[in-house]
Amino acid sequence: MIGKKYDAHIVSPEPASNLTPAVKQMQAAGAPIVNTDDAGINGSTYVGPSHELDGSQAANLIAKLLPDGGDVAQIEGQAGSSAAILRIKGFKEGVAKYPSLKLVASVPGNWDGTMAYNDTQTLLRKNPNIKAFYADNDTMAVGVAKAVSDLGLLGKVLIVGTDGIPAALDGIKNGKITATVTPLPFYQGYLSVEAAVRLLAGQKVPDWVVAPAQLVTKENIDQFFDKDNNVKAGLYK
Repeated sequence: MIGKKYDAHIVSPEPASNLTPAVKQMQAAGAPIVNTDDAGINGSTYVGPSHELDGSQAANLIAKLLPDGGDVAQIEGQAGSSAAILRIKGFKEGVAKYPSLKLVASVPGNWDGTMAYNDTQTLLRKNPNIKAFYADNDTMAVGVAKAVSDLGLLGKVLIVGTDGIPAALDGIKNGKITATVTPLPFYQGYLSVEAAVRLLAGQKVPDWVVAPAQLVTKENIDQFFDKDNNVKAGLYK
């Protein structure tokens, strides 16, 4: 891509290091670099959410829905991923604010639904008192929901994910998943292109264009997504 001499680049690294050599070449060529989501690199601007806020939003919702408190667990994203590191941190710190909540387990799920399914089955068999799970992404949240359902605990265990993928949105609609915290990825892409165009025009762009940590539940899902789970246009102008 660098050899094709594009005027600007939009990149989305997972850990901060995996695009370092390419980014250095982009910088040397003088092309604007829009860093979209996940890891923060030394680009022209960053377009994305606060991943810590994703985790803390999940903790706040769980605390609200469990006024009497209880045991909670977290299924972690892939080791080394900036998003996973920050969501783990945000959730743990969020839970710590509520004395009535007890984080009894935080285990790796590696962004994988099957691994999350197995983790959830194991955790619930060891501790049937777990009342809520936070999965660091929605693929894992879907796996958690299947495990909870297979154990006959549907409706008795809260499940919060992150991202807003169609399968999780379906889960929210049918009551299998409690909520997801989503930066509305459609708008991340849209705002990234807009940032690149502005940079090429010589305009000033903020160092961080913040995508929202939007909490989506069964009560408000129609505000953000249509019946086919496409994000609604015109939410941000």
